[in-house]
Amino acid sequence: MVSRAWREAGDGEVQADPLADLMFTMIAVVLLALIVLLPFVGAPARPLPVADRAHRNRVVIGGKKAIVLFAGVDGLRWGSATAQSVALEAIPNAPSLDRLLRRVRGAGSPLVVSIGPRGSEAAFELEPVLARSGPKVVYQIRRVRQ
Repeated sequence: MVSRAWREAGDGEVQADPLADLMFTMIAVVLLALIVLLPFVGAPARPLPVADRAHRNRVVIGGKKAIVLFAGVDGLRWGSATAQSVALEAIPNAPSLDRLLRRVRGAGSPLVVSIGPRGSEAAFELEPVLARSGPKVVYQIRRVRQ
């Protein structure tokens, strides 16, 4: 049996339907365009569950609510409702950060440092402050995308 896209000419020769050829050509062009363009159209990355909870400041480690410090391009910030922050150049000598870290150490609460895509410098500046005043164990989350 011959499909509808094909028809027989009067002398027994089979000819293709021009509209079917046009349709198949258009499908091929669209598929090729999708294959070429799809890698460049970046789908948003699914955040990790821990990183997602860290953005909402609800991380629990070992049954205790963790304090989350966010290291970004402009410095550090923490807290959920009234977010406190420390500018990048003030991190080594910030009294509010020092008080927070001493309180975390005294309470035995876990500390999570969430490092943003361009927050490496803030995290680097935080290292000596953590060694001086922070808890013994610090958890890190490195975010690749915002």
